[in-house]
Amino acid sequence: MKESPDWYDEKKLLHVYYAEGYSGWVIDLGDGTCRYVNEPLLGCDDDDNPDKDRINRDAPHWGDRVPLVNGRPDSTRILERYKP
Repeated sequence: MKESPDWYDEKKLLHVYYAEGYSGWVIDLGDGTCRYVNEPLLGCDDDDNPDKDRINRDAPHWGDRVPLVNGRPDSTRILERYKP
């Protein structure tokens, strides 16, 4: 069984809204930041978009740390990429 990262604490699990009608889960780190604990569906799925790969590479992923602003993760400011 894979061990959880040291920041993963289910007692700090927080259900958040990314946008209207679109939600997911983060770990509230208690310092104004959080880490994604589900892969947020932020990115691009348009195969005709020439920037698709860059957009998806730069989007937040599981474990990435971002600011928690007014109860919502700020996906535009990735403070730390999670690298297991």
